[in-house]
Amino acid sequence: MKVTDLGIAAVGSCTAPAPMPPLLLDEAALRDTLAGSGLTGCDLDEQYCLLCDEAAAGAPIALSGRLALDRVGVGRIHAYHAVHCGDHPLSALGTLAAHLAVDPAARRGIVLAPAHDTQPAAAALMLEKGLGRHRLLAVSVREPVAGVRPRVRLPAAPARVRITAGAGPTRRPEQGRSAVATMVDRVGVSWREHHGESVRDTPIAVSAVIARTLRQAGIPWSTIDHVALHTPSAETNRAFRRHFGLQHHQVTDIGPETGQPRSTGLLIATRMVLESDHPTGTRVLLTSLGGDGALAAAVLEI
Repeated sequence: MKVTDLGIAAVGSCTAPAPMPPLLLDEAALRDTLAGSGLTGCDLDEQYCLLCDEAAAGAPIALSGRLALDRVGVGRIHAYHAVHCGDHPLSALGTLAAHLAVDPAARRGIVLAPAHDTQPAAAALMLEKGLGRHRLLAVSVREPVAGVRPRVRLPAAPARVRITAGAGPTRRPEQGRSAVATMVDRVGVSWREHHGESVRDTPIAVSAVIARTLRQAGIPWSTIDHVALHTPSAETNRAFRRHFGLQHHQVTDIGPETGQPRSTGLLIATRMVLESDHPTGTRVLLTSLGGDGALAAAVLEI
């Protein structure tokens, strides 16, 4: 989905150095997000909240979202437990962008990745209309279908790229194949080592989503300056960087280093990029190569 007139107002988070009730972590992440955008809880009244979680379908949002919203002073809000998004915050972001696009009365919304007893971190992202900075250009989401590989025309591969993955011989991209498709062939090696054969088609699906997002944004891969990423392992991260010829400083990925799950990890990686010293106009790809549920990617311009 091509996105217009929407920007990321703030990304907030809270990580507990010691055991802390999940509700307090959620509240702290929401307060951090509100502070970063210069708003209060009242500014979210009649707006939108999407809860990015892996809880069972039908679980009320009050379990990990409504109580935290109450504590920061939010009154009535359009709240959705985005079960179909799995643990992918970009899938929830795409749903939120669609709500804001069709609701003229809505101005902003929140994506909340709540904490759990086994996940001592929470994060939240606020999307707002009319922002001139941190503009969202496109979000693409694909629900995985078992046994089906998407047929998508992918961007042309850069001839200068060499591919290594720590397994198998080094080779150059085949003529006519895309950079993304060739990358996931190599990344798939380490992916299967960590996740098994049952998800062997997932990297191919991710490549299709990335390509579709770039096409919807109307930009080529060569204009992407930075990547905010969540990967299941350090080897997958290295394979990604090797293929695209990216230096370590061009990729922000806190997954392998911290063990954060995708729901919070990708949001925290996005926050790190937005708070860095990247110049105005920097284009950033957000995506994930690990986790369950829907597959998604987004492009934003700082």
